[in-house]
Order: sequence, then structure tokens, then C-alpha cells
Amino acid sequence: MNRNIVTEADVHAFIRETAEAGAGSTPPARTPDQWYEQLIKYIPAEALSLYLGLDGVIRSADMTASMRQIWLALALIVSMIFAYVYLERVWNVSRKLQIAISTFALVAYVFALGGVFNTFSFYAPWQGTIVLIVVTAFLALFPPPGPSKSP
Repeated sequence: MNRNIVTEADVHAFIRETAEAGAGSTPPARTPDQWYEQLIKYIPAEALSLYLGLDGVIRSADMTASMRQIWLALALIVSMIFAYVYLERVWNVSRKLQIAISTFALVAYVFALGGVFNTFSFYAPWQGTIVLIVVTAFLALFPPPGPSKSP
């Protein structure tokens, strides 16, 4: 599966490029991603898995609460950097905005799970649930602008 979100503009660009290249046969049918396909492409499962693994190791370690908070924050930062690099280099996602939205989705998922946010006094689990519901509901409503380099 290609992680680049295919928009209506990508489909038109693909058809135009195929026609300009003078392909003798009809190009393969391309369609824009449906909302659920966009949603799947936005959720950085690999980075979330990395965070969950780091979170489990950190929580099992014997350390002070302040040290745990620092390590959980570092785990989130490392996971965010990983999400960016992984989407750009492994999945060849060409839109920077799609990568940014995926990274934001990672933070929303970590917030819903508690993660480092659970170490702060302002955090309550119900807040995480609301953030996750709202972010997930809105993710697929906003396809990234501009053409993809690889539809």
C-alpha cells in the first residue's frame, strides 16, 4: 500500500501525465482515496507501536516520577521524529502536510493513552478519549493540498 493520499487533483494529474506521455493504451483506472483509506494512511501505526514499546519499558523501570516524566517525554519526541523520517523515507510520502498531520495524530493517540501527559496534574483520561474521537473524526475530512509526487 502506498501511504500517499490520492486526491482528486492527483487523479487528474495522473491522467494528464499519461496522456502527455503518449501511452498507446488506456491508463489504469485511478480513483481518489475514500475517507477510510485516508484515515488509515494518516494513522502512523509504526510510530505508535514504537511509542507503546518505549512506554512499556519506561513504566517498568524503577525510577522517580520526575525521571519517568522526562523519559516518557523523550519517548514521545523520538516517536515523532521516527514518524516523520519513516513516512518520508520508507513510505515515500511526498506531502509534508500529510506527514505533519500524521505526526499530530500520533500525539493525539499518545494523549488518549495517557503517556507522558498522564504525568501532569491537568490530565484526565476522559480528555484523552475526547481528543482521540475529535481528531479521528476530522482526519479524513481534510485531504492534504497539492499534488502528490507519486499518486
